[in-house]
Amino acid sequence: MRWDGQEWHSLAGGVSSTVYALEMSPRGLYVGGAFGSINTNIDPINQNSIGLWNGTTWEALPDFNNTGPNGFITRDLEYRNDKVYMAGENTWLNGNPFTRHCLAYYKDGLYTPVGNQIGNTNDAIYDIEWHNNELYIGGDFINAGANEEADYFAKLVDGEWVGTGLFKEDVFALHSTGTNLYVGGSFQDLDENEENDAITRYGCEIAINTQTNIVITDHDLVNIFPNPTEGVVHFDNEIEKIIIYNSQGKEMLRAYNSNTVSIERLISGTYILELIIGNNKQIEKIVKW
Repeated sequence: MRWDGQEWHSLAGGVSSTVYALEMSPRGLYVGGAFGSINTNIDPINQNSIGLWNGTTWEALPDFNNTGPNGFITRDLEYRNDKVYMAGENTWLNGNPFTRHCLAYYKDGLYTPVGNQIGNTNDAIYDIEWHNNELYIGGDFINAGANEEADYFAKLVDGEWVGTGLFKEDVFALHSTGTNLYVGGSFQDLDENEENDAITRYGCEIAINTQTNIVITDHDLVNIFPNPTEGVVHFDNEIEKIIIYNSQGKEMLRAYNSNTVSIERLISGTYILELIIGNNKQIEKIVKW
Protein backbone atom coordinates (compact mmCIF):
# COMPACT_ATOMS: atom_id res chain seq x y z
CA MET A 1 0.00 0.00 0.00
CA ARG A 2 1.05 3.62 -0.62
CA TRP A 3 -0.03 6.57 1.54
CA ASP A 4 -0.15 9.90 -0.35
CA GLY A 5 -0.84 11.99 2.75
CA GLN A 6 -4.62 11.71 2.46
CA GLU A 7 -5.51 8.13 1.52
CA TRP A 8 -4.11 4.65 0.87
CA HIS A 9 -3.51 3.27 -2.63
CA SER A 10 -2.85 -0.32 -3.68
CA LEU A 11 0.25 -1.26 -5.65
CA ALA A 12 -1.47 -3.03 -8.53
CA GLY A 13 -1.76 -6.74 -7.65
CA GLY A 14 0.47 -6.62 -4.57
CA VAL A 15 2.54 -9.64 -3.50
CA SER A 16 1.55 -13.12 -2.36
CA SER A 17 2.78 -13.07 1.25
CA THR A 18 4.59 -11.12 3.97
CA VAL A 19 6.81 -8.10 3.20
CA TYR A 20 9.65 -7.43 5.64
CA ALA A 21 11.83 -4.88 3.84
CA LEU A 22 11.50 -1.86 1.53
CA GLU A 23 14.30 0.05 -0.17
CA MET A 24 14.08 2.91 -2.66
CA SER A 25 16.42 3.10 -5.65
CA PRO A 26 16.65 5.07 -8.92
CA ARG A 27 14.78 2.22 -10.62
CA GLY A 28 11.95 2.20 -8.11
CA LEU A 29 10.98 0.54 -4.84
CA TYR A 30 12.54 -2.84 -4.06
CA VAL A 31 10.35 -5.06 -1.89
CA GLY A 32 11.65 -8.03 0.10
CA GLY A 33 9.95 -10.71 2.16
CA ALA A 34 8.58 -14.27 2.19
CA PHE A 35 6.47 -14.08 -0.98
CA GLY A 36 6.63 -16.26 -4.10
CA SER A 37 4.93 -13.97 -6.60
CA ILE A 38 4.30 -10.30 -7.35
CA ASN A 39 1.29 -8.62 -8.98
CA THR A 40 -0.49 -11.58 -7.40
CA ASN A 41 -4.11 -10.38 -7.45
CA ILE A 42 -4.13 -9.29 -11.11
CA ASP A 43 -1.68 -11.24 -13.26
CA PRO A 44 0.76 -13.15 -11.02
CA ILE A 45 4.47 -13.07 -11.83
CA ASN A 46 6.65 -15.76 -10.27
CA GLN A 47 9.26 -13.91 -8.24
CA ASN A 48 10.70 -15.15 -4.96
CA SER A 49 11.71 -12.98 -2.00
CA ILE A 50 12.41 -9.75 -3.91
CA GLY A 51 10.51 -7.69 -6.46
CA LEU A 52 10.57 -4.23 -8.00
CA TRP A 53 7.73 -1.70 -8.09
CA ASN A 54 8.67 0.91 -10.72
CA GLY A 55 5.98 3.35 -9.64
CA THR A 56 3.39 2.01 -12.09
CA THR A 57 3.80 -1.75 -12.44
CA TRP A 58 5.59 -4.72 -10.88
CA GLU A 59 8.79 -6.03 -12.48
CA ALA A 60 10.43 -9.43 -12.13
CA LEU A 61 14.21 -9.36 -11.79
CA PRO A 62 16.10 -11.16 -14.59
CA ASP A 63 18.15 -14.09 -13.29
CA PHE A 64 20.85 -14.77 -15.86
CA ASN A 65 22.87 -17.26 -13.79
CA ASN A 66 19.79 -19.10 -12.49
CA THR A 67 20.77 -18.67 -8.85
CA GLY A 68 17.93 -16.49 -7.67
CA PRO A 69 16.33 -17.00 -4.24
CA ASN A 70 14.06 -19.98 -3.72
CA GLY A 71 12.75 -20.48 -0.20
CA PHE A 72 14.84 -17.53 1.01
CA ILE A 73 13.12 -14.97 3.26
CA THR A 74 14.42 -11.44 2.77
CA ARG A 75 14.63 -9.53 6.07
CA ASP A 76 16.55 -6.44 4.97
CA LEU A 77 17.37 -4.61 1.74
CA GLU A 78 20.00 -1.95 1.14
CA TYR A 79 20.74 -0.14 -2.13
CA ARG A 80 24.39 0.87 -2.50
CA ASN A 81 26.66 1.52 -5.49
CA ASP A 82 24.05 0.31 -8.00
CA LYS A 83 23.65 -2.97 -6.10
CA VAL A 84 20.69 -4.25 -4.09
CA TYR A 85 21.89 -6.14 -1.02
CA MET A 86 19.53 -8.85 0.31
CA ALA A 87 19.90 -10.22 3.83
CA GLY A 88 17.68 -12.86 5.35
CA GLU A 89 17.17 -16.44 6.41
CA ASN A 90 16.65 -20.03 5.20
CA THR A 91 18.75 -21.69 2.54
CA TRP A 92 19.04 -19.67 -0.64
CA LEU A 93 18.62 -22.65 -2.96
CA ASN A 94 19.67 -26.21 -2.20
CA GLY A 95 22.72 -27.21 -4.21
CA ASN A 96 23.66 -23.81 -5.60
CA PRO A 97 26.61 -21.63 -4.46
CA PHE A 98 24.47 -19.39 -2.28
CA THR A 99 23.29 -21.97 0.26
CA ARG A 100 23.71 -20.64 3.81
CA HIS A 101 25.17 -17.29 2.80
CA CYS A 102 22.17 -15.30 4.10
CA LEU A 103 23.55 -12.26 2.23
CA ALA A 104 23.89 -11.55 -1.50
CA TYR A 105 23.63 -8.60 -3.83
CA TYR A 106 21.77 -8.26 -7.12
CA LYS A 107 23.01 -6.26 -10.09
CA ASP A 108 22.33 -6.47 -13.83
CA GLY A 109 20.60 -9.84 -13.68
CA LEU A 110 23.16 -11.57 -11.48
CA TYR A 111 23.05 -12.62 -7.81
CA THR A 112 26.43 -12.64 -6.04
CA PRO A 113 27.15 -13.87 -2.49
CA VAL A 114 28.73 -11.46 -0.01
CA GLY A 115 31.43 -12.77 2.34
CA ASN A 116 31.98 -16.39 3.21
CA GLN A 117 29.16 -18.64 4.39
CA ILE A 118 27.13 -18.17 7.53
CA GLY A 119 27.45 -21.36 9.55
CA ASN A 120 24.09 -23.17 9.68
CA THR A 121 21.09 -23.64 7.41
CA ASN A 122 18.68 -22.02 9.88
CA ASP A 123 20.85 -19.00 10.63
CA ALA A 124 19.54 -15.53 9.76
CA ILE A 125 20.71 -11.98 9.13
CA TYR A 126 18.08 -9.48 10.26
CA ASP A 127 19.81 -6.18 9.52
CA ILE A 128 22.81 -4.87 7.59
CA GLU A 129 24.44 -1.46 7.88
CA TRP A 130 27.47 0.36 6.53
CA HIS A 131 29.49 2.20 9.16
CA ASN A 132 32.67 4.07 8.19
CA ASN A 133 32.48 2.26 4.83
CA GLU A 134 32.52 -1.17 6.50
CA LEU A 135 29.63 -3.64 6.24
CA TYR A 136 28.14 -4.89 9.53
CA ILE A 137 25.52 -7.62 10.00
CA GLY A 138 23.26 -8.49 12.91
CA GLY A 139 21.05 -11.52 13.32
CA ASP A 140 20.66 -15.03 14.67
CA PHE A 141 23.84 -16.83 13.61
CA ILE A 142 26.75 -18.67 15.19
CA ASN A 143 30.33 -18.85 13.92
CA ALA A 144 29.83 -16.78 10.77
CA GLY A 145 32.40 -17.87 8.22
CA ALA A 146 33.70 -20.49 10.71
CA ASN A 147 34.86 -17.67 13.01
CA GLU A 148 34.04 -18.59 16.62
CA GLU A 149 34.05 -14.89 17.57
CA ALA A 150 31.44 -13.98 14.94
CA ASP A 151 28.18 -14.73 16.74
CA TYR A 152 25.05 -12.59 16.22
CA PHE A 153 27.11 -9.53 15.16
CA ALA A 154 29.98 -9.26 12.68
CA LYS A 155 31.66 -7.05 10.09
CA LEU A 156 33.15 -7.94 6.74
CA VAL A 157 36.94 -7.60 6.44
CA ASP A 158 38.59 -8.71 3.17
CA GLY A 159 35.72 -11.09 2.46
CA GLU A 160 35.80 -12.71 5.92
CA TRP A 161 33.40 -12.22 8.82
CA VAL A 162 34.99 -10.79 11.99
CA GLY A 163 33.17 -10.65 15.32
CA THR A 164 33.66 -9.42 18.87
CA GLY A 165 32.92 -12.55 20.88
CA LEU A 166 30.64 -10.46 23.11
CA PHE A 167 27.14 -11.12 21.80
CA LYS A 168 25.22 -14.13 23.11
CA GLU A 169 21.71 -13.29 21.88
CA ASP A 170 20.06 -12.14 18.66
CA VAL A 171 20.82 -8.73 17.14
CA PHE A 172 17.82 -7.26 15.31
CA ALA A 173 18.75 -3.67 14.48
CA LEU A 174 21.80 -1.66 13.41
CA HIS A 175 22.03 2.08 12.78
CA SER A 176 25.02 4.23 11.87
CA THR A 177 24.95 7.95 12.59
CA GLY A 178 28.26 8.67 10.90
CA THR A 179 30.15 8.73 14.18
CA ASN A 180 28.46 5.94 16.13
CA LEU A 181 27.12 2.47 15.33
CA TYR A 182 24.11 1.55 17.46
CA VAL A 183 23.20 -2.11 17.97
CA GLY A 184 19.83 -3.32 19.23
CA GLY A 185 18.73 -6.83 20.13
CA SER A 186 17.70 -9.25 22.86
CA PHE A 187 21.06 -9.26 24.68
CA GLN A 188 21.46 -8.51 28.38
CA ASP A 189 24.52 -7.39 30.38
CA LEU A 190 26.68 -7.19 27.26
CA ASP A 191 30.39 -7.45 28.08
CA GLU A 192 29.40 -7.99 31.75
CA ASN A 193 28.04 -4.45 31.90
CA GLU A 194 24.64 -4.37 33.64
CA GLU A 195 23.71 -1.18 31.76
CA ASN A 196 24.24 -2.78 28.33
CA ASP A 197 20.76 -4.26 27.90
CA ALA A 198 19.10 -4.51 24.47
CA ILE A 199 20.92 -1.51 22.97
CA THR A 200 24.55 -0.49 22.87
CA ARG A 201 27.02 1.60 20.92
CA TYR A 202 29.89 -0.21 19.23
CA GLY A 203 33.28 0.55 17.71
CA CYS A 204 33.40 4.28 18.33
CA GLU A 205 36.60 6.26 18.26
CA ILE A 206 34.98 8.79 20.58
CA ALA A 207 33.01 8.79 23.80
CA ILE A 208 30.08 11.11 24.41
CA ASN A 209 29.39 12.65 27.80
CA THR A 210 25.59 12.72 27.74
CA GLN A 211 25.43 15.07 30.71
CA THR A 212 27.28 17.90 28.99
CA ASN A 213 26.90 16.96 25.31
CA ILE A 214 30.67 17.25 24.99
CA VAL A 215 32.38 14.81 22.65
CA ILE A 216 35.60 13.54 24.20
CA THR A 217 38.55 12.45 22.04
CA ASP A 218 41.78 10.75 23.00
CA HIS A 219 43.71 13.72 21.64
CA ASP A 220 42.83 17.34 20.96
CA LEU A 221 44.31 18.46 17.66
CA VAL A 222 42.94 21.99 17.74
CA ASN A 223 40.84 24.41 19.72
CA ILE A 224 37.45 25.31 18.25
CA PHE A 225 35.73 28.65 18.72
CA PRO A 226 33.16 30.05 19.09
CA ASN A 227 30.88 27.24 20.16
CA PRO A 228 27.92 27.86 19.98
CA THR A 229 28.30 29.87 16.78
CA GLU A 230 26.11 31.97 14.56
CA GLY A 231 27.89 30.84 11.41
CA VAL A 232 31.71 30.77 11.19
CA VAL A 233 33.80 28.28 13.19
CA HIS A 234 37.49 29.00 13.75
CA PHE A 235 40.40 26.63 14.52
CA ASP A 236 43.81 27.50 15.95
CA ASN A 237 45.46 25.28 13.34
CA GLU A 238 44.90 24.51 9.66
CA ILE A 239 42.73 21.43 9.13
CA GLU A 240 43.34 19.13 6.16
CA LYS A 241 39.76 17.85 5.99
CA ILE A 242 36.62 19.12 7.73
CA ILE A 243 33.37 17.12 7.59
CA ILE A 244 30.13 18.24 9.23
CA TYR A 245 27.25 15.82 9.95
CA ASN A 246 23.76 16.52 11.23
CA SER A 247 22.38 14.76 14.30
CA GLN A 248 21.18 11.82 12.16
CA GLY A 249 24.68 11.26 10.78
CA LYS A 250 24.03 12.71 7.31
CA GLU A 251 26.98 14.56 5.84
CA MET A 252 26.10 18.23 5.33
CA LEU A 253 29.30 19.80 4.02
CA ARG A 254 33.06 19.42 3.58
CA ALA A 255 36.01 21.80 3.52
CA TYR A 256 39.73 21.32 2.98
CA ASN A 257 42.97 22.97 4.12
CA SER A 258 41.41 25.76 6.13
CA ASN A 259 41.41 27.22 9.63
CA THR A 260 37.73 28.23 9.37
CA VAL A 261 34.48 26.74 8.16
CA SER A 262 31.15 28.47 7.60
CA ILE A 263 27.90 26.76 8.62
CA GLU A 264 25.77 29.86 8.03
CA ARG A 265 23.60 28.05 5.46
CA LEU A 266 22.74 25.26 7.92
CA ILE A 267 19.64 25.51 10.08
CA SER A 268 19.97 25.99 13.82
CA GLY A 269 20.77 22.83 15.74
CA THR A 270 23.52 20.47 16.91
CA TYR A 271 26.11 19.12 14.48
CA ILE A 272 29.06 16.73 14.57
CA LEU A 273 32.37 18.20 13.44
CA GLU A 274 35.00 15.75 12.16
CA LEU A 275 38.50 17.19 11.81
CA ILE A 276 41.33 15.27 10.15
CA ILE A 277 45.03 16.13 10.14
CA GLY A 278 47.24 13.39 8.74
CA ASN A 279 46.35 10.14 10.48
CA ASN A 280 44.77 11.93 13.44
CA LYS A 281 41.10 12.66 13.91
CA GLN A 282 39.18 14.87 16.32
CA ILE A 283 35.40 14.84 16.63
CA GLU A 284 33.40 17.50 18.43
CA LYS A 285 29.81 18.59 18.83
CA ILE A 286 29.02 22.13 17.77
CA VAL A 287 25.83 24.15 18.14
CA LYS A 288 24.53 26.50 15.44
CA TRP A 289 22.31 29.30 16.74
